[in-house]
Amino acid sequence: MHFPQSLKHALAAAAASLLVAVSFWTVPVQAEAPPAPALWKLTDADSEVWIFGTIHILDPTLSWHSHIVNEAFNKAETLVLEAPALETPPAEIQKLVMKYAMNPAGITLSSLLSEESNQKLIEVLESFGLSEAQAVDTKRQFEPLRPWFVGLQLASMQAQSRGADPKAGVENILTEAAKDANKPISFLETFEQQLLFFVNLSQEKASQMLEDGLVQMLEQPDLLDSLVKDWVAGNADQVGKTLQDAMDDPVIYEALLTNRNQDWARQIKTIMDGSGTYFIAVGTGHLVGKGSLQDFLLLHGLEAARIQ
Repeated sequence: MHFPQSLKHALAAAAASLLVAVSFWTVPVQAEAPPAPALWKLTDADSEVWIFGTIHILDPTLSWHSHIVNEAFNKAETLVLEAPALETPPAEIQKLVMKYAMNPAGITLSSLLSEESNQKLIEVLESFGLSEAQAVDTKRQFEPLRPWFVGLQLASMQAQSRGADPKAGVENILTEAAKDANKPISFLETFEQQLLFFVNLSQEKASQMLEDGLVQMLEQPDLLDSLVKDWVAGNADQVGKTLQDAMDDPVIYEALLTNRNQDWARQIKTIMDGSGTYFIAVGTGHLVGKGSLQDFLLLHGLEAARIQ
């Protein structure tokens, strides 16, 4: 089976955080004021840790760097990202996809979705600029795939249909900058772990996630623009509210955000117990709303101060 070249970028984006069906924070939008995306800082006697909220796929022309973010990144000795998805060899990705993303024999995507959602899938594909025949053919290619994986594919397709580029995602830019500066890069999770967060959802929840995402793509396309605008402006509270309103299933929210934030907080506590300077970049969805990473850091006696 052929998968788009952007697959690992789509996986990195969608596995990192969730909005309704997948992380649809992937639209081109121009900032109306100097960029100031949210940044937090932890300090003690011998440690400095910056925590930066990211967007995973962006319009290449969007300016999101600020003096404060650049200064923090340059000062940090180590870059910490969610998972090595962008660094995972294509052969390994293909192996994991075949292991986790394929429906059991005899099960098709269509059989896991309602009749209405099957039609909405065609409509969504057409909204990306595909002809009806192309949309039908693409849907046919999706048939062997699990619903959550189709959601990841759609997220990437939607982003790129609107001018975004996986290479312009924050993680990709930071990774290249770290390599240029010879900064070590570490990760909070493995690539396989990120896939398992989706795999471990029940079939019912995975199908619901895709079906809800199809509705959102058709009925609220402007939601994407407002999210990115709020992110660039540093309106973290508004981003959190939008996410809370959009992702109202507690099981999905816990699996893809809350539980991971708990684990990351423990890892950051270990970092703070040591010494050094770190720049941690994770999806903005982890840093806003209930059960945020900062909430769990507080349980370890660590209070992250907002510095931008």
